[in-house]
Amino acid sequence: MEKLFAAIQKSDVEQVKQLLASGIDLDQKDGNGQTALTLASSIGNSEIINLLISAGAKVNVEPEPLVLNPRISSPKLPGGQNLGDLIAQATGEASEEVKNFYARFMSVVDALSEDETDEEMTEKEQLMVEEDDEECGSFPVKVAA
Repeated sequence: MEKLFAAIQKSDVEQVKQLLASGIDLDQKDGNGQTALTLASSIGNSEIINLLISAGAKVNVEPEPLVLNPRISSPKLPGGQNLGDLIAQATGEASEEVKNFYARFMSVVDALSEDETDEEMTEKEQLMVEEDDEECGSFPVKVAA
């Protein structure tokens, strides 16, 4: 598959023809979710586009559903530093409003981290997250479990 994508990127029509003759699967996707036809279309090489369609590439491939996975792997930073500690140090002399904002921010980060589940959130943290939702508004998004 990589050879086909490389040939398309180089606009190497002869290489594309050879790969198509070998019976390569035209609807496989690369790491970016593109098919060979999608790549050829983005480059704009009409000769390769026509070759791919003639060889049976699907023109209307079903898109994969968009899934938002808001999990944060860890609030730790490189070097073992904790994001919350760094924010606390940086805002040490800031106003209470700024400190409260970052405290709510960290409660959201903690809530989304893999180390903490919703059940482990304190009632105060849940209320802070709910208050943030009310202040910022919200919109529906499919969230991965």
